[in-house]
Amino acid sequence: ATPSTPAPRLTGVRACSSPTPENQSECMRVQLAAVDSRMSRIYRALITEMRLEEKVPPGGKDPASVERLRIAQRAWLVHRDNECRRRGKGKEGALWARPRARCLGQFSARRANELADNFSRLTAH
Repeated sequence: ATPSTPAPRLTGVRACSSPTPENQSECMRVQLAAVDSRMSRIYRALITEMRLEEKVPPGGKDPASVERLRIAQRAWLVHRDNECRRRGKGKEGALWARPRARCLGQFSARRANELADNFSRLTAH
């Protein structure tokens, strides 16, 4: 018997078509970066604006409002990840990364809209 050759480690979206755990993890990493980019950009802009509103100097300690937002965002990320894992349980199969990323992306798009609404309210003066 000849030893089997391990599946090649792929990068980027090419990894999405390979069922190996390493490639599915790479697929998820790439897909998640894409779906989270808008939300992350808006989140950072909102924090910057909140700090400006509170007149926090560069490098200064975050005001309580920013701390609350950071805590809420971390809790939201845990909820999103758990909910998408729960929704895909038993349905995803070996190529689980794309459907999971789609679910995460739907949650992220809604959250980005919520954060953008908060930003708009804050800057509408």
